[in-house]
Amino acid sequence: MTWAAFFAAWAVHFVAAASPGPAVFVTARTGVTRGFRTACWLGVGVAFGACFWAMAAYLGLSVLFKALPSVFLAFKIACAGSPFRCGGMPISRLTAPPKVRAATGPWPPSGWG
Repeated sequence: MTWAAFFAAWAVHFVAAASPGPAVFVTARTGVTRGFRTACWLGVGVAFGACFWAMAAYLGLSVLFKALPSVFLAFKIACAGSPFRCGGMPISRLTAPPKVRAATGPWPPSGWG
């Protein structure tokens, strides 16, 4: 591998790592709409999930899937259904009546509660 190819691969990986993913946008939206405390707990959950999957990869999730093919099939089915669930949530919100909340404090909400 030449130095030019190495630095090109490094640059692509750096940009991919530095770009925000969906978890960043969800956490930011939660912080604005539901408050600082809720967004912090969401961040803790995202971090826990990332650590869980990193440990699963490190400890050899492929070994488990090779030993138990039925677990791998169930995992694939669950992952295949996830986009349909996420895509169906906005559609179900369109058919549901809008939620009206009574004003209980200062408007707009501070976002720190």
